Amino acid sequence: MMWEIINFVKCEFTIIMNWLPLYKIVLFSYLALPIYIMTFIKYKYPHIHSFILSISLFIFWLIQILIWNKGALLYYK
Repeated sequence: MMWEIINFVKCEFTIIMNWLPLYKIVLFSYLALPIYIMTFIKYKYPHIHSFILSISLFIFWLIQILIWNKGALLYYK
């Protein structure tokens, strides 16, 4: 009885892991982190212009996409 429950949970976990696009969740979290940081900076230092924060966020995102692309190329080769 106990082994059947363990096997059932293991099977369900495997199905969920195959169903969830984990790489998309990781990519979203990876790209959302600078938004959190920029929002924190904006509220901590309100005298900083939003334009400067938006440009720096854009630069962070470009760098992150380049790093992600490089990692994907290394992983799939």
